[in-house]
Amino acid sequence: MAIEQKFTLAEITLPEADRLQEELQLATNRLGRLESAARFMVLEARIGIAITALILVLGSALALFSQGASPAVTFPENLKLAIAANVICVTPMLILIVATMNLMRQVVSE
Repeated sequence: MAIEQKFTLAEITLPEADRLQEELQLATNRLGRLESAARFMVLEARIGIAITALILVLGSALALFSQGASPAVTFPENLKLAIAANVICVTPMLILIVATMNLMRQVVSE
């Protein structure tokens, strides 16, 4: 809107206004992609936490109630499984973090 106002007040020419509009559109597109990547990373982290909690709670409950195992044995075994599952979930998130940092460098440098 500021670009249109400057053009209307004859502070800038039509080619300048077009160039500014194009730059604004490019910056908006980049920031939109960056926001989408950030939202996906947050979702990935939440999924990792949920998987860890489910493995700990449901796996321990299953071993306790159906197999009659002791909590001292059940919890550490399920904790190892939960950590392994979380590593599997976190690895793609780390890749996304690196990609997002590269996008941020591009946005900031331009």
